[in-house]
Amino acid sequence: MKISKRHQHSGLALIECTWFKHSDVSLRPLIYTATQMFDDGPLSFHYEMANSRVALFEALDRVIRMREIKYVYIASHGSSGELECYNGDVVSIADLIGKLSFALDTRGVSLTGLHLSACSFGSRENLQKILNSVPKLSWISGYSEEVDWLGSASLDMQFIYHLLKYDEPTPAQQIKVVTDNLTGHLAGAISDFGFSVLLRTGKTVSDLFDREKR
Repeated sequence: MKISKRHQHSGLALIECTWFKHSDVSLRPLIYTATQMFDDGPLSFHYEMANSRVALFEALDRVIRMREIKYVYIASHGSSGELECYNGDVVSIADLIGKLSFALDTRGVSLTGLHLSACSFGSRENLQKILNSVPKLSWISGYSEEVDWLGSASLDMQFIYHLLKYDEPTPAQQIKVVTDNLTGHLAGAISDFGFSVLLRTGKTVSDLFDREKR
């Protein structure tokens, strides 16, 4: 396990929907904090606000095509089958698969992982469906339960911090180091929130937080 050498850009893009009508609460300052906590220098990350289906798809298309982006983090309200935009639009699993497949069909794309921070959308079934349909993704993560905003935001912050902290040779080794570290001190939250990280290894997909094996 190697601690990552600092580079100017973290490789992360955060696409966030507005959460509440009378509040400007955002994940942006939490993720900013996570990117500043390294001894050998802070990192930058790309941020976009997207409050409609069209805006979300435009942002996804834009960030995926940025060669420095390795990880996309989508944060919105959700349900078991849809991401929910602030204006009332919804994005189905099929919609998301279609946009990811289209955007990733571009030479030079660096994306390896997708984190979906939305209530109930990240069931193993949904995550596996997306991963199976988008072969250029190495891993995908999300929550199967309806989660408390602050609790999931805190777990997201830890997840992103550990994702950027280490520098492993392959995406599979990288995400395994992350999940191993999180399991050691956040097992309760991982279980309560139904947090899953699915990794593709060849033709096999496995949940690195498989609670049936722990």
